[in-house]
Amino acid sequence: MRAHFVCALEARGIQCTVVTGGDTGTVEFDAASGVYSEVQPGSYLFMDGDSGGLTRRDESRWRQRLFVLSTIMGASRPAGGVCDVDLKGLAVDSGLPRSVHWLNASDQQTLTYIAANDEHGMLEAKLAPHGDTSALRGTRIRLPPGHCDPTVNPK
Repeated sequence: MRAHFVCALEARGIQCTVVTGGDTGTVEFDAASGVYSEVQPGSYLFMDGDSGGLTRRDESRWRQRLFVLSTIMGASRPAGGVCDVDLKGLAVDSGLPRSVHWLNASDQQTLTYIAANDEHGMLEAKLAPHGDTSALRGTRIRLPPGHCDPTVNPK
């Protein structure tokens, strides 16, 4: 299947040997369309939160590949924490990180990244109402950005 614009170019004597396009979210369909001679799913390398949420035709999901390493700096209140990844280190234009990943598998608490500020990120632990998060100080976590482009800026 040739794209209408390619046929229009060739009708005017302009050869179009390479037709490129595509997107990580549509790569499966673009590759099968017959329109493109090459497909460039740019963020495929990183698999950010936006792409990681997509389901392919075979019902499988892309796996998250990009994480920002962070350290929990302290406890701001009961069941709350502060980490060193903020708006300058993590793009939030597609939302806050959907999950917090522990580096040490023995850490089982559920943390949620609830706010990104200019200097720090705010965490909330799923603990008893007056649980103590001070023991988490110094713990390393991985945060998956929702959007890779402004987080990495490969230019």
